[in-house]
Amino acid sequence: MVQQLTTAVSDAVLALVSMRAAIGLLSVNFFASIGFGLLAGAASFGVMRFSQSTPNWNIVNWHKYLSWLTAASGIPLIACGYFRQESITNIANLFLAAAITMVILSRYASGKIVTDGANVMAAVGLGTMLLDGVWRLHLYVSVGAACFITAATVIGTEGFINGFRRVDAFHYLLAISVICFTIGFNTSETPIFYRG
Repeated sequence: MVQQLTTAVSDAVLALVSMRAAIGLLSVNFFASIGFGLLAGAASFGVMRFSQSTPNWNIVNWHKYLSWLTAASGIPLIACGYFRQESITNIANLFLAAAITMVILSRYASGKIVTDGANVMAAVGLGTMLLDGVWRLHLYVSVGAACFITAATVIGTEGFINGFRRVDAFHYLLAISVICFTIGFNTSETPIFYRG
């Protein structure tokens, strides 16, 4: 494996932003904090993986596992935290159950089912936050979800865009997404024309 310092730097930015979100939201939004903590863990192992020309296989495996776990359970936990904050406990509980189910499923199902399940959980979690955020006029949550969806579906992690690694653009866009989510979870975004 070739050393990719630009990817290590982009992963470091994502790790720092995600860890700040996890710590900052811990007392405000526990479930979202755990989801951002998983993202920070995956990005931290990415820093270790891509800063070395021959990383230890344990680092590579942990990076892959935590990246999967973030998609399978971290994003549903972030969605759970968002819907709990909005007092929509039925949907929040569904996302919490989905996050737990994905961890259990990973022990018993085949790799393809587990990978596809993680992608579905991430898509549903981000999609519902985007739709609800637009519906409730939560600008930061909507932009955060849109950035995350764009990073995953449009940018991706393979290849280059105008000489720039796609994985680096992916990491930077995720960092912007985390910042938007953090602001959205920490502020009341009721538009001025709704106030009485």
